[in-house]
Amino acid sequence: MFNASYVSLANVVSLFNTLTVESNNIANLTTSGYKEVKVIHEEFDINKSNREQKLSYGIDKATVIDHKDGALEITNRQLDLALNGEGYFVVMTPLGERYRRSGKFQLNEESTLVDENFYPVVGDDRQPITFQPEDLSDIHIDNGGMIYAAGQELQALAVVTFDDLNTLELIGNGLYNSNTPPLISENFNLIQGALEKSNVSPIHGLTTLVNTQRGTELSVGFMNDIHNLSLHTIKTMVNISK
Repeated sequence: MFNASYVSLANVVSLFNTLTVESNNIANLTTSGYKEVKVIHEEFDINKSNREQKLSYGIDKATVIDHKDGALEITNRQLDLALNGEGYFVVMTPLGERYRRSGKFQLNEESTLVDENFYPVVGDDRQPITFQPEDLSDIHIDNGGMIYAAGQELQALAVVTFDDLNTLELIGNGLYNSNTPPLISENFNLIQGALEKSNVSPIHGLTTLVNTQRGTELSVGFMNDIHNLSLHTIKTMVNISK
């Protein structure tokens, strides 16, 4: 009975973690550049010494980010940029470089290119990209990330990738961090006047969310049944011993 309680508890914890992840995915269906997060489960055998009576349950092994491209949304806004292929834009935060897939940029009061969090977007020299006031009406960015202002070459955007994309950690507000140094990306195509949509599938996400909610309710109900059965057993044993 106690083993059943442990298995049920582990299952509930796993389902709640999955529920949190899937809820966040659904909440970011319309977030530009958002990458779906998936929970990886594995089977844990708690009765390895007895092969005839195998007892195991599922546990969360890890969460991974699905880095596949999202669909493109044409905006015709000159500071909206979409990456097709490998690569992340680089922004400078108070804590150092951070990386983002969304290219929804704007200019601040100093005509410096910034992201939605107002962090400066940096070029390949790792310096903020600032425009002259007279150049603001004619900004062109080619497929390789080179910026042209008033017909003159200005600076190339920093677009980076990583040997292992699994080292990227989502830290919030569309930003990623990594404990490994970035590499210059050469396998990308930049589209000006467009944004990359979230790569979360609405149908798959909602189906997974509903199934996880149902599984959680069933598991919690099963735990309550075990609890009630345990109380009944204890009361019965007490009455017998009297």
